[in-house]
Amino acid sequence: MSSELSSASLLNDIKQIVEQARGQVKQTVNAAMVQAYWQIGCLIVEHEQQGNNRAEYGKAQLKQLSEQLTREFGKGFDVTNLHNMRRFYLAFEKRETVSLELSWSHYNQLSRIEKDSARLWYQQEAIAQNWSVRALERQIGALYYEHQDVGQMDTYVRLYDEKLKGGDDNPTIGLVLCSEKSEEYSVLSDQKQLFAAKYLPYLPSEEELKQELQRERDKAQQALQAQQEKNNEE
Repeated sequence: MSSELSSASLLNDIKQIVEQARGQVKQTVNAAMVQAYWQIGCLIVEHEQQGNNRAEYGKAQLKQLSEQLTREFGKGFDVTNLHNMRRFYLAFEKRETVSLELSWSHYNQLSRIEKDSARLWYQQEAIAQNWSVRALERQIGALYYEHQDVGQMDTYVRLYDEKLKGGDDNPTIGLVLCSEKSEEYSVLSDQKQLFAAKYLPYLPSEEELKQELQRERDKAQQALQAQQEKNNEE
């Protein structure tokens, strides 16, 4: 073996050791950060609960705490980050539900999900699929952008009414399935026959899906009928 090949082999071996060590250090730091931020969030919540007016008390205390911690430790303890730690604890109050396989950045995203079952599902998938923070953000992002489907559904309903609907047909109903029904769905364009229905962020069984669709269809029909009766009275 030439000296050049031997040197290259030695270099690669050392690089692997260094990269492995850096990975272990990063994992250790992330685990320590997750545990520390959970504990800080817990302390903040417990301290807030001692205040009489919790909302104002908590707001004032966080600002003061942020200033003190920033003077002591530097960046990373602004009011926004303290809010994030507080929200993290409230989303994962049982310490055993916090897996150290995920980083603080993962949990900062997960804790924004309001529904417990959805949050748990994304946490489990992030671990099982080894999602990066960006991949997790993309997956969670799907929860909040269904409003784009409203315009599409409105277009489909209009086209169907224009091209296919018969004179004796009942009014066309458009049903948008979304993971979270927000105020955006309270008024769907100017169409009275567009409705939003909630679905789970994971695949239900065929029977569950049939039942859910039937329930939402019945609700939509009832709402549409009530609107028509109201219009007739006017």
